[in-house]
Amino acid sequence: MRLGLMIKFSIISALVLLFTMSLFTLFNIAGLRRAFMDVYTNDVDNLSETIIATTSHAMLSGEVDEAYQLMERAGTQENIKNIRLIDKHGTIRFSLKKEEIGTFVDSSRDPGCDMCHFAGEPRVQASTMDRRRVFPVSEGEEVLGVIRGIYNEPACSEASCHYHPADVNLLGVLDIVVSTKEVVAQITSYRNNVLVELVFLVIALSLCLNLLTRKLITHPVNTLLDHTRMLSRGEWGYIENITNDEFGELAESFNDMTRSLKKAEEERERWAATLETKVEERTQQIKEMQSVIVRSEKLASLGELAAGIAHELNNPLTGIVLHASIIEENQDLPPRVKEEIGTITWEADRCARIVKNLLDFSRKTEPRKGMNSVNETLDRALGLVEHLASFHNIDIVREYADNLPDLLIDPGQMEQVFVNMFVNASQAMEDGGKLILWTGLDVDGESVIVRIKDTGRGIPKGHLGRIFDPFFSTKGAKGTGLGLSVSYGIIEGHGGTIEVQSEVGKGTEFTITIPV
Repeated sequence: MRLGLMIKFSIISALVLLFTMSLFTLFNIAGLRRAFMDVYTNDVDNLSETIIATTSHAMLSGEVDEAYQLMERAGTQENIKNIRLIDKHGTIRFSLKKEEIGTFVDSSRDPGCDMCHFAGEPRVQASTMDRRRVFPVSEGEEVLGVIRGIYNEPACSEASCHYHPADVNLLGVLDIVVSTKEVVAQITSYRNNVLVELVFLVIALSLCLNLLTRKLITHPVNTLLDHTRMLSRGEWGYIENITNDEFGELAESFNDMTRSLKKAEEERERWAATLETKVEERTQQIKEMQSVIVRSEKLASLGELAAGIAHELNNPLTGIVLHASIIEENQDLPPRVKEEIGTITWEADRCARIVKNLLDFSRKTEPRKGMNSVNETLDRALGLVEHLASFHNIDIVREYADNLPDLLIDPGQMEQVFVNMFVNASQAMEDGGKLILWTGLDVDGESVIVRIKDTGRGIPKGHLGRIFDPFFSTKGAKGTGLGLSVSYGIIEGHGGTIEVQSEVGKGTEFTITIPV
């Protein structure tokens, strides 16, 4: 099942939004929890300071019972779970839990002692946040404990009771434990509200993105897709209501392409209707031109004729190959008949290859020229064919000149020329040999010369004057006679020349000259 662009975009956008907002919510709630706990800790710390200040006079006058009564009244607040007063020796002097009074606090086990006795020498001073602890007291409930030190001030050591020596620094600690239920309830309420808002926000943004995607992306894309399908059916139509954006530019390009295709189709039909007349006119012109121009015009006329013939022959040849292959696969046929059918298939395939070469020959394209190195172009072309089986017994010798100027050439077309010559050379050296590639400048320095020489069987002298003619081949049934004709046209299109020297039994040398 194919998912549409809009569905994919909506799903991805919703997932990204959900993930991003979830992370934001988690960090926000975590930060809010820390802020609430910090404020709550400061409130409890202020309460402990108030209790110490309130009971200070009673302690100095020796009326500890009055001080304990003040602590009990402070402990009647709803959120306070316990208040303990622990002396410097670790004995609990006062606690809202009566059973703890008089017991000894083990600093290594009691959670309230961790902030000062967690390692080595106990700390005398600690910050408010270092003096707090949060721990569970029952399932689903946590409490906050804050410890505050009671220090030996001059008023304590000079009191009438003389209870505390002046050299003692810490007299004890006041430990207050309060419930965090109210803070947790506020955080939970905030979290639930944020989650509800998050859900509504994701839904709203997804709907907006969906509508925008449908209007700005999906609709233009579907319009372009419908136009493409219409063109594939051969219907000429144009896109209307073009928007002023990238899709509008693309639609305008589609309209330009449609106009070009329609014009090309009309021109092709006109050429098809007057092909015979065009061929006769070309033939008459060829007879009146000089030898070099005769060759060029003959190539053009034969290219047009080849295109028409190839198009006409392609369909019946395809039918012959198809039906012959089907018949050949019949296991009930006598061997003699299968052999004959195989011959039909082979010859039809050969005809099809000739038709393909005719089509390639007829498709003349304007060269896309740029500044390129002829040495690098030779190496690229050689890299395309040197691994073929026909090159296994051939030694390749490069004799390139250094510092050759770059040429204004179409590298693709020039590679086609060189590949064709390399393949011809390899086919002329079936038993192995040497392929020599030479480059250099002419005497005047105005042209680059490329020589491609093989040590193959050579070309008879009577054939040298015809090897660039279309459909002339020295390979018999193996060739179509179009490769060198196409190469000649390419070199001529670059303003250059191509010449050949050959001797039977010694080899062949092609010389290509291209102006700088």
